[in-house]
Amino acid sequence: MDDIEISSISQYIDIIEELQKTYLASSILNNPAITTLIFRGVCDGDYPLLPSVFRQDIVPFENTQIANDKYTSWASEEVLLKSFIAEAVRYIKDIPPQNLCKWAEHAQHYGVPTRFLDWTSNPLAALYFACKCDDDKNAVVWVLHSINYQRFSAVHNKKMQSSDSKENLAIEGTISCDEIINRLLAGKPAIDYPIIYTPYYADTRMSTQSCYFMVWGNKKEPLEKLIPQENYMVYQQKYENEDHSTGIDQDGKILLKLVIHNDRKQSLIRQLDMLGVNEKSLFPGLDGIGRYIERKYRFDYDELLDHI
Repeated sequence: MDDIEISSISQYIDIIEELQKTYLASSILNNPAITTLIFRGVCDGDYPLLPSVFRQDIVPFENTQIANDKYTSWASEEVLLKSFIAEAVRYIKDIPPQNLCKWAEHAQHYGVPTRFLDWTSNPLAALYFACKCDDDKNAVVWVLHSINYQRFSAVHNKKMQSSDSKENLAIEGTISCDEIINRLLAGKPAIDYPIIYTPYYADTRMSTQSCYFMVWGNKKEPLEKLIPQENYMVYQQKYENEDHSTGIDQDGKILLKLVIHNDRKQSLIRQLDMLGVNEKSLFPGLDGIGRYIERKYRFDYDELLDHI
């Protein structure tokens, strides 16, 4: 599959508009009130779509390599989350300690490793997060067809339930997120494939970033490996006077990868700032304002060369 490279915001928006026309919420009627596509921006395009709690450090040793769990070598996932609750409960007073799902949402936003992965319904926010790191790595915006993925995960999680007659396993839509999280943290069967849900926006950042969460199940694999290649969306540029291929095999298409070359990051960040997408809009508060001022007036020699 050839990479689709993004060089400008106008091109980026054109691609998203074309995907929305090609891959509808329904093959019969496109409901504008339904969020069909959600996005995740990643500064390093080689980074897998995998929650932080499952990440590993690969250490060379003699003639081989050893994979060490980055965050759960010394403690379990449950210990990590409950350590956050013990410290944060004096600041966040309206969540019962046993509501692990809500605590995990807050933990995720404050940097604690969890089995959650952030997505957004705002494509410009995703592009900002992809480009915000100044480094020599190519960035990526992942595009996920949320409706098709929910169908895909529901089918696979139901298969998991039917294959185990000894336990009453959870399937998507039948028990609460909190129950699922409790079971997963306890090491009990719950779901195999990640599920998507929209949190209540109790935190301002969740609202400004149009947040969605994907909660991983028992399969501790990157999403791009869990979804077969035949289920990837295909972008075909629409030329003037050419009809869309709307509805053709659209139901099973789920994921698409858009690449941003590292030398385009700074230019795209400037373009996004003109549209009001920046640190101070995505991170309300003094820390966001401070980071916005720092970036706005930062001198970048490579950026200067682009204008000569």
